[in-house]
Amino acid sequence: MRIVAAMSGGVDSSVAAALLAADGHDVVGLSMQLYDQRGGTQSFGSCCTLDDLHDARRVARRIGIPHYIVNFERQFDERVISPFVQEYAAARTPIPCVRCNSDLKFASLLDRAVGFDAEQVATGHYARVETVPAAGGAGPRGPPPRAPPQGGGGGRGDPPPNPHGAPPGAPR
Repeated sequence: MRIVAAMSGGVDSSVAAALLAADGHDVVGLSMQLYDQRGGTQSFGSCCTLDDLHDARRVARRIGIPHYIVNFERQFDERVISPFVQEYAAARTPIPCVRCNSDLKFASLLDRAVGFDAEQVATGHYARVETVPAAGGAGPRGPPPRAPPQGGGGGRGDPPPNPHGAPPGAPR
């Protein structure tokens, strides 16, 4: 079975990809480039950096899977950065990661998975595997089941529940 692994360069997504590959699946790693990083060489401790993309590529090479970086700069600016700036200008303090997860990341990766003829998308978020909807079909949406927050995110913007998949390494 072909599975797209959404690879951030972090431990969770790297382990999910490695476990799926070890289980014998045809795994394709995808990472999202969210902004133009040509001029910068420092990460400043933020997420989604050039260093993270390089880490994801190194992990993919090490576990023997192909890895692609998908350019989402325009969509990130339109769906995440512009609304963030508007909210901040209105004296509110939005969390851009929440909007990125809910309005960009998961739906976009499912769309890209179709182009790779993948049947599932795996992330490191609570070790879930998301089934790619059939052409014209609708995928599962809505809040995930309650799980302990990871990284202080409070669970907001996490992937939708998945009635069709199993965590990597789980019996089928």
